[in-house]
Amino acid sequence: MRKKIVKTFFLHLTRIILGCVFIFSALAKLYAVDNFELYIYSQQLFGFDLSTVIARLIISAEMAIGLLLITNLYFKITYKITLYLLLFFSLFLAFKLIVSSHGNCNCFGDIIILNPAASLLKNFMLIIMLLIIKNSADFQIRFGKIYFAVILIFTLFFPGIFSPPDFIYKKVYQTVPGTGIGSQIHISDTTLNISEGKKVLAFFSMGCKYCILAAHKISLIADRTNTHENINYIFFGDERDLENFWDKSQSKRFRHTIIPFPEIMHITDGRLPVVFFVEKGFVKQKAAYRDLTEELFLEFFR
Repeated sequence: MRKKIVKTFFLHLTRIILGCVFIFSALAKLYAVDNFELYIYSQQLFGFDLSTVIARLIISAEMAIGLLLITNLYFKITYKITLYLLLFFSLFLAFKLIVSSHGNCNCFGDIIILNPAASLLKNFMLIIMLLIIKNSADFQIRFGKIYFAVILIFTLFFPGIFSPPDFIYKKVYQTVPGTGIGSQIHISDTTLNISEGKKVLAFFSMGCKYCILAAHKISLIADRTNTHENINYIFFGDERDLENFWDKSQSKRFRHTIIPFPEIMHITDGRLPVVFFVEKGFVKQKAAYRDLTEELFLEFFR
C-alpha cells in the first residue's frame, strides 16, 4: 500500500514538474516575443506577419499543455499532443544541428540560452518524463469540460492580448508621425551619398533594445529582398559600443556612420529607432520597428 502511494505521488510530481516546464517555456518566449518571432522569420519559411502569428500560437500551445498537465484534465489527449510536439521540435533541432547552427534556439527565450544540441537534450529528457507518466489517469471532476474549454480559450488569446502581433499593433497605434515625408534630409557625414538614388537610412542608439531588434529585422528583410547595398545605419553614441551592437543584433554590417547626438535627435524628432526611405535625398516613407515589412522594402525599391 505504501509503495503504491509513493508511486502515485512520484507520477503526480513528475507530471506537475513537466507542466511547469512548459509554462515557464511559454512565459519566457512571451517575455522576449520580439526575438522569438524574428527567430521564426529567420528560418525563411514564412513572411513576417505569419511568423508573428506562429510565434504566439506556439506560446499558446505550450501554455495550454502546461496547464492541462498540472490540472490533469484530458490527460490522454494532452499526452499525445505533447509527445508529437516534442518529436516535431526535436526533428527541427536535429536539422539545425546538421546545418551547423549554434545560436540560441529560443526554447526559453533570453532567460536561458540553449543551442540546438542542448535543447535537443532537454527535449529528450522531457520525452522520458512524459513516457514515465504515460499510464496516468485523468482527474474526473465536475464541469471538467468547461475548465478544459476555459484553459484553451485563455491560452489561445492571452499571448496576442499581452503582446499583439505587429500587423494588429500598427492598426491600433500610429507608431511614426507622417510629418517629414517629402522633406529633404541632410546628414553631416556626406560619405553616405544619400542624395543619390534610393537609400534606407536606419537611425539607432547603440544601447536601445528596439534598435537592436530593428537592426536584426532589417538584416533579415535585406536577405529576402536583396537590398543590402541600399541600407545605411546611422548611430549616435560611443564607437566602442558598436561591436556590442553588431553582436547583439546579429545584423549584417551595413554601411554605417556615427553622428552627434543633437543632430540625430533633430532629424528623428527624438524617436528611435526610426527608418527613413529616401530617394535622391528626399524622404518618401518613414517606419518604426513595428512598421518594417518586406512589402515596404519591395514597394520602395520596385
